Amino acid sequence: MKYKDHNKENIKNALEERIQECAYSYPLPKETLNVAVDIGANVGGFCAYASSKFKKIIAIEANPDSAECLKANLEERGIHNVEVHTLAVSDMKGKMINLYKIDEADAGHSGNCGTEWDKSSYDILETEEVLTTDLEEVFSLCGEDYIDYLKVDCEGAEFNFLMDKDLKNIGYITGEYHLGVINDLDGLWNHIRKTHDLQVSPNHLFFAAPA
Repeated sequence: MKYKDHNKENIKNALEERIQECAYSYPLPKETLNVAVDIGANVGGFCAYASSKFKKIIAIEANPDSAECLKANLEERGIHNVEVHTLAVSDMKGKMINLYKIDEADAGHSGNCGTEWDKSSYDILETEEVLTTDLEEVFSLCGEDYIDYLKVDCEGAEFNFLMDKDLKNIGYITGEYHLGVINDLDGLWNHIRKTHDLQVSPNHLFFAAPA
């Protein structure tokens, strides 16, 4: 699914905008940690912003076109501690599900596509099948028993990805939440609070630290 951010004439400015968005949205630890996971990696804003703070980052991006731009941006910037996987997050790995495009990019954002937008009131502009992963497989992709930092911005799929999953081996969890897609947001918050101290902001961001 192509967006304006993917065009060669736009990609550098688009990446800088995404880096600034991530710097505003996602606080980073002061110390260098082992592994971060970037769910909804897009064209690489978080990876570029956070790469110096982690020994490695596992980047998960559902849109193949965004994933290719992400790889090119990392190469351009000489960032070599990021491993990119073109997968959509869900409650179960190995499924083929639809990725839905609902709008084009503009000056304010990089365009919206996600696997949950068919549950909203938005018109679907384009559909593409993608393969899923789940939290358990993400741990396997990391090759670690503990994830120090999990960033989640996946257009409503955060509910299926996190709900009823074992979160005790994750340090910080931060991301965006999507009111127009998730019906039981309180249920998700209550689940995260079993293992973490959670802060939820009115501008659709959340941050959780180990309890």
